[in-house]
Parts: sequence; C-alpha cells; structure tokens
Amino acid sequence: MKSPCSEGMTCIGQQNKPELDVDHKADEARTGLLQDLAGRTKQLDQESKSLEELKRSIDASQAVLEQRMQKYSEQQAVVKNQAKQKQQLSDADVDRLVKIYEAMAPRDAASIFNVLDFQVVVPVMTKMNPRKASAILAGMVPERAMMATQLLAGVPRRSPVVRIGSNG
Repeated sequence: MKSPCSEGMTCIGQQNKPELDVDHKADEARTGLLQDLAGRTKQLDQESKSLEELKRSIDASQAVLEQRMQKYSEQQAVVKNQAKQKQQLSDADVDRLVKIYEAMAPRDAASIFNVLDFQVVVPVMTKMNPRKASAILAGMVPERAMMATQLLAGVPRRSPVVRIGSNG
C-alpha cells in the first residue's frame, strides 16, 4: 500500500524540511560515543598491559624473595647448629672445671671462687657433687657465698647488704 502523502500530496502536519527527516544530531552523538568508547578501550588496553608488566615484576620479586628466605633459613639452621656445638663445648669445659675443683681442697677452691666471676662459679657449682660444693661454700667469704647461693637457687642477684654497727 502506498502512502497517500508520498505522491506529491501534502498531508496534515507534514512539513517539507529535509533537516527534520534524518536526525543529524543523533548521528553526531553516536559518532562521539563510538569515538569515546574506542578511546576508553585503548586506555583500558594500555592499563591492562601495564598491570601485566607489574604482575610479572611482582612475580619476579617474589621469586627472588623466596630464594632469599630459603638462604636465610639455611643460614639460620647453620648458626643454630654452630651455637649448639658451642654450647656443647661449653658444657665440656664446665665438666672439666668441675673435675678440677672437686679434686682440690675445699679451702683452696673457696679462695678461687671468692674472686671468680659468678658466670663461671654458678655453672660449675651446679654440676658439682653437693657435698664438695657445700664444703667450698663454707670456705667462701659470707657475702660471696650468699650471692652464689641465691644464683644457684635462681634468685636474681642483688647488691650485698651493708651492715652498720656491731649488731651482726
């Protein structure tokens, strides 16, 4: 069916303005949107590439960090093993000193313990025969014997008591 308005007849409300037949503004807006979309797509592609490069960099850094952590763990194990060996050697030294001081006369050992550092006295006395250790303690200066006893008992070291007068 043909439209009656198309055969040269003018219909009511019909205007003969070609600019109204096609909406050029919509075409321009559509073109603008397509260009904006293409620009954003390009920008997203660039950001995606940048993120991929950043991810590769992070992965490489993580691999280096894992290698360093592994080396650190290995070195820590070596140091721990060396410390354990050193402690064992220290225990052997203490055992040797125990034998030496137990073989001495208590009076002679006490005179040495009176001037010896407590870091040596306490470990040695801890491993000594209690009977021999008590004889040495009995021969020591009272303040030193008191401090050694406190350290052997695990009580923190305090400064010696100062006595004034003759009350004891």
